[in-house]
Amino acid sequence: MALTALKQVENRSSATVALSNRENANVLGNLVSIPPGGNLAVDMWIPWAPNGWDFPGKQIEVQLNGQPRFAIWQAAKSDGDFVRFSSDRAWHDPGERIFGIPEVNGDRTLRVMDRYCSLLPYALPVPFPWVTSITRVENWSDQVVALVSTENPNSPIVQINPAQTAVVNLPIPWAGQGADFPTHHVRLSLNGQPRYWLWQAAGTDGDLVRYSSDGQWHHRAEPVQGVSGVNGRRTLVVNKDLCFSAYEP
Repeated sequence: MALTALKQVENRSSATVALSNRENANVLGNLVSIPPGGNLAVDMWIPWAPNGWDFPGKQIEVQLNGQPRFAIWQAAKSDGDFVRFSSDRAWHDPGERIFGIPEVNGDRTLRVMDRYCSLLPYALPVPFPWVTSITRVENWSDQVVALVSTENPNSPIVQINPAQTAVVNLPIPWAGQGADFPTHHVRLSLNGQPRYWLWQAAGTDGDLVRYSSDGQWHHRAEPVQGVSGVNGRRTLVVNKDLCFSAYEP
């Protein structure tokens, strides 16, 4: 029996995604929430379910906003040995082949969309973190917003008045551990008072842009609201409730 393993999940849907491995709940990534646009490192063998009676405990359930949406399993039938899926979360004979690469044996990336899932080739992570940059700031609050990067002390402080928008070029520093944090974060101040600290770090919940409100680095710190997935340009929005969200520009 060929082994097919999920090593990464890409959430390209509009909902929060989580995988429930019914065969083994103790695997990396089980029931970890992935926000829209986010990625997560996982380590799950796709269960083998050649018969309907095997299916309840031999599947990966894909949940969208906490609700079961898709079922994924592996089975060899008259058409061959393939990874299969259903949108009614029921076992079928032979079962629809999953989109993308349904062939078995090897490591895969699972991409989740609103209406379907697909398997893609899995590539080992690059040795350097993805670059995520703030390229636009929208100040929806009633206070002056200021941003400064401790990674580059010579960079100017960005200031945005209330109800104003600024075009910037501010890479979000990588702080994989607490020792990196003092010189690798972006500090956001409101009316001159530090309020939020932003950085990028990979954890068991994925490689994400994170923040704290106490000026400290935290393991698996809270991801920023909106698009917390890394790699690319982002718009940082500071709203009147003194929260912030990062969106695609």
